[in-house]
Amino acid sequence: MNRFFVPIFLAFLIHAKQSEFAAHAASVECTDGIESLSTKVINSEAFYPESPIQVGGYLYYVEYTKNRVMFYDGTKNNQVWIEEGCGPAAITSYQSNRFLVACYDSNKLVLLSLSGRKLSEYSMPSPNDFAHDATGGVYVTSSSADGSFVKGSPATGRVFYLDGISLRGVEGIRPIHYSNGVAVSSDGRYLFVSETLKNEILKFRILGPGRLRDDSFLEDRRIGDSITFRFPFVGRVPDLLGPDGLRVDSRGNLFVAQFAGGRILKLKSNKKAIGVIHVLSLDPGVSFPNITNLWVDGDTITIAASQNLPSEKYPGIIFQVIDPRLTTRANLDCVIFN
Repeated sequence: MNRFFVPIFLAFLIHAKQSEFAAHAASVECTDGIESLSTKVINSEAFYPESPIQVGGYLYYVEYTKNRVMFYDGTKNNQVWIEEGCGPAAITSYQSNRFLVACYDSNKLVLLSLSGRKLSEYSMPSPNDFAHDATGGVYVTSSSADGSFVKGSPATGRVFYLDGISLRGVEGIRPIHYSNGVAVSSDGRYLFVSETLKNEILKFRILGPGRLRDDSFLEDRRIGDSITFRFPFVGRVPDLLGPDGLRVDSRGNLFVAQFAGGRILKLKSNKKAIGVIHVLSLDPGVSFPNITNLWVDGDTITIAASQNLPSEKYPGIIFQVIDPRLTTRANLDCVIFN
């Protein structure tokens, strides 16, 4: 969203429905053992939070198990849009003054106005995440044909492309074992896609808008191999351990939210490891293993994490860390205190 549209949205906020809670008083402390960093809890009572994004200087995100899009105004978390059965997995800005929402459960993309009014929708199976290219188009991952997230299930994940006129499947790439996070490289030449159920990140060359080429025979496509090597998992490896949301910063560094691993992996554009951010909890019986997505803006990283408590709609948290050494720090432990 261009800043031109910010006053329009602020006017809408006067009438926006506020959520039933403000930012909770829980705290997060982040340290590398020597230096403690500044943190801010955005929402410690989120429900399976996903896809934090900054648009026009403001923070938006979705709550999958609450079927809604949320907006943080600096003090309170406000509901922008809700639709029963949607199961939103992601949100992104679109065409400067609109939003796209990936309704994973209802198998569609929803186009919203800034005020949260539904404008149109596009049908597609299990949409999960978005990435913009330089032409204004959007790549969308389709995780699986039937929405299943089970180890050993057939590879039916795909990538789609929305160009402002039509939504079409991207040809020339093999079926993916649960296509999840997606990001375009800072130079616009490559598309990264999380293949969560194989614990890999795929890399495709962008030939043009919505046109990809699998260069696995020319270069190392499976960045996940280097992740497995450089970021060994201590202890029993969770069955669903794998890359989820992806972000590329202005320097070309790749940030990986690791589902079931409780951590964020940081790599340089040449795939060399930068470091790890661990999300921990010292409260007995409480953990946040599912890092679903993140947002990087300069030296600030926004993290969405949830617990493995399906009976409670996967309670989670969104928090920010300000780290002047975000792109060089090797290890950071962020402890959540409830």
